[in-house]
Parts: sequence; structure tokens; C-alpha cells
Amino acid sequence: MSTLVASRRKVRIFKVTRGWEHAGYTGGVEDGVILVDGRRIGGTYWCGNPDVSQNRQWASYGPAGYLYGDRGFPTRKAAEQAQVREYATNPDLYDRLNDQADAERAAEQAERERRYDEECERREAARRRARLGDDEPGPTIWTAPAFHHLYAPFDETVAVAEWLAAHDLEGDVSGVHPIRVEQRAGRQVIVFEEPTPTAQLAAAMGQPSTHEARMRAVETRVVTLTAAPPPVTVPNRPDLVAVFAVHFPTKFPLIDYGFTVACGHCTKEAGSRTSVVAWRCTPVTTAIDSKE
Repeated sequence: MSTLVASRRKVRIFKVTRGWEHAGYTGGVEDGVILVDGRRIGGTYWCGNPDVSQNRQWASYGPAGYLYGDRGFPTRKAAEQAQVREYATNPDLYDRLNDQADAERAAEQAERERRYDEECERREAARRRARLGDDEPGPTIWTAPAFHHLYAPFDETVAVAEWLAAHDLEGDVSGVHPIRVEQRAGRQVIVFEEPTPTAQLAAAMGQPSTHEARMRAVETRVVTLTAAPPPVTVPNRPDLVAVFAVHFPTKFPLIDYGFTVACGHCTKEAGSRTSVVAWRCTPVTTAIDSKE
């Protein structure tokens, strides 16, 4: 619908339309929005009550203020028209008032966003300090290569695991990344990658993830070194990364006939419900024994 407004200076025609407060609703007793040339000037809502007159079911708000109660309306359209008639008495004034209200809301929103961003930055800075410490990084003086626990001699992997456990890190360290000891100004620290809380939750819930996703879903942490790390004799083997992206050790408790650990990939590929493929499987053993 359109409304014609005449004044000494000009004639103004504007288009009035009805919108809805919430997306997906198109009628009934859903709260309505009054739009003039696409801009909201007010709204309507149902205020029916079995204890009051059935002729007063709708209320509205906008340029005429809040109209409800004894001043309610029998239809939504009547409630809208009351606000539009008031708007039409001086549209320029109400446009200016709406501009001012929009500017105030925008300023308030900008202030809320600024405070939110500052709080996020403060929390992230505190979390970063908790993860990485206040001191600056230093030179690396010891390293356990990525996937060390999957290809190093058994005694060596046990020694590294016991050393991590002595620092209360058992189960916290992502073995798909190197573990380092770093010399800083006033201390030595263990630097490692820990699965993010989201990744840990996904793993606890048994949600599947690819090797690439596991590689990304980590964050760096440091803890103060309190015990010397064990010797590491095996070299870094980046050539094994692609192998371990497919083959991985796991347990199948219902069908584990004497095997402590199986290759999850090969066992699933075999498709047998009564046997497992022991870890290390042939592809992994072949890759470890090969030389670049």
C-alpha cells in the first residue's frame, strides 16, 4: 500500500509494507514489522486474552508510541494503520528520529563489539602465556622426531614415554609432531604439540578424523624441564609420514587373539571378524627398514 503526504513544500509518496520479526514466519499471531520504503518504523503483536474483549486483539508500537490495552485494535491492519497515520503527519521528523535511533544503536553495537574483541584478546593473551610462558623462545638442544613412538626401538620409545609421564604429559603429547627441549634465558622447557580441546573431545567421542585433520588440530605448549630427556638414536624420518597417515596401531578387544596391538588399516582391509593384522604390519615394516 502507498500513502500520499502533502505539505506546503512537497508531496511525498511512500510505500508501506508488512514484514515479520523472525525469519520463516509469514502470518498467524507472529510479531509483525511495519516498513516504510523498506525501513522499519514500528511493529505489531498479538495481545489477545480470553478475559478481555475479543475486539481488542492487536497492539502496535512506532511513531504513535505503544498502543495496546483498552486502545488495542481488532485487526493487525488497524494496528499498523494507527502508526502509519502518525508517521504521515511529519515523515521527515520521524525519519530524523529513526536516523538518530539507528546511529545510537550502531554506536552501542560498535561499543559492544569493541569490548568483546578486547576481552577475547585479553583471554587469548592469557591463554597464550599459560601455553607458551612469558619468556622468549631459545635454541633447541634435544629433539624426538615426529612419529618417534612408531618406528624407534621399543626401549627407546618406553624411555621417552616415561620421561613425558614424569612431567605429567602422558597422553597429552601429539606424537605426529617433533618433541623438543629448548634452552631459554632462565630455564629449559619441553616444547610439544597438544591436541586442541575440540580434537580431544572428538577423539573421546570416537568421531572419525583423517590424519591431515589430526595434524592441524593441535596447539603448541611448553612446560618447564625437570628431568633430563633420554637419548634418542633414531634419525628423523619424514619419508614415513605418508605411511603412518594410512597405517596406525590400535586394539580390537573383541577379536584380539593374542595380539596386543594391530594395524587398524590392514585389519579393516582384511575384512575378517576372527583375526587381526598385527602391528607392525608388512607395509610399515618395509617402509621402516627401507633407506632413502
